[in-house]
Amino acid sequence: MPTITEESGAGDSGADEFGGVARLLTDAAGGVASTVQRMHQAIARRTFGAAGPVAAPVKALHDGVSGLVYRTVRTSISAGGAVVESVSRAAGEMRPRGTLVDSRAGQAAIGVLNGAFGVLPGEMTVRVAYRAVPLDSVAESFPNAHGRLFVFLHGLIETERWWFGAEGQDFGSRLTADLSGSAVYVRYNSGRHISDNGREFAELVSRIVDAWPVEVTDIVIVGHSMGGLVARSALHQAPDAPWLPAVTRLVCLGAPHTGAPLERGANAATWALSRFAESAPLSELLRRRSDGVKDLRHGDLHEELWAGRDPDALWRSGEPIETVLPPGIRQYFLAATLARTENSLLARTFGDLLVMPSSAGDAAQVADRHWLGGMSHFAMLREDEVYTTILGWLRG
Repeated sequence: MPTITEESGAGDSGADEFGGVARLLTDAAGGVASTVQRMHQAIARRTFGAAGPVAAPVKALHDGVSGLVYRTVRTSISAGGAVVESVSRAAGEMRPRGTLVDSRAGQAAIGVLNGAFGVLPGEMTVRVAYRAVPLDSVAESFPNAHGRLFVFLHGLIETERWWFGAEGQDFGSRLTADLSGSAVYVRYNSGRHISDNGREFAELVSRIVDAWPVEVTDIVIVGHSMGGLVARSALHQAPDAPWLPAVTRLVCLGAPHTGAPLERGANAATWALSRFAESAPLSELLRRRSDGVKDLRHGDLHEELWAGRDPDALWRSGEPIETVLPPGIRQYFLAATLARTENSLLARTFGDLLVMPSSAGDAAQVADRHWLGGMSHFAMLREDEVYTTILGWLRG
């Protein structure tokens, strides 16, 4: 994997990431405090209401004291958060390479917070050695640039670092050795709408191709989970892109093409909790799920499916929109299950723990399919069996 200097990574947003994490944690703490207060008030109203007028003096004292306590807590959180964000941004600007934000734990935290809430700053970027590469320095960052590109898109709550094992091994370096080419890792905010990320990915590929040191003759896209959906959205949204004829293969690893049951469950829980005053604040907390997470309810790839609609509606309105890919692009869908028997009840019930095999395989699409047993959703990022499957597809 090529490396870059600190100067060539100057476009990185470490200071913004530091400050964004601090701000998000502050907002989360304030949100929890408000949720607790609202639940407290709802329970108190029911209790004092049942007691009747005789409890009025006690209710007045209770409301005054509890109100003061909660206002003090929120003020303290707000003031403390402002200080922490300021200090965090300063630390991000002064940090040496290899500190917390660059560590595996730091990168994991950024990916999770982005995926869950989608509020941290940062545009979609090409990454080398986990650092953003300005496209005007692509030639320096890829000194052995090849005309064939293997472009990798991570999934929800992930960053490009998830493709790499503890010893730095990754599918990209293995493909470049076995098939010749250049591995390009992309990072994006997985909490944004899939269609927005798809549009930005189409634009990014165009810029990559324009800046690439040699002529790009073949583009293979490999997407894990949401990454596969982002790629499909991008290919649908760029029917006239000059780089599109170079795209020959799309490999989707555990992509929830028809949606993910976990998000459907969260949506149902949000609706159910909103039915009662005492649990309504918890419903509001669940509603803070990111746009990207909510898109996974049905695997929505298109802006028309969410624009102007209630993202927390229990029932989906409107008809699904067909995703159209150019006929020259071959799709490959990999599904995995924790169970080692493909059609067993356990396989159909639990899938790979996050995505069901019927969603990952999506029989409605034209694609080559393969199933692997005894494997979890995130194991597909690095397992030898997965790489062997990909290699066989691309050699075919």
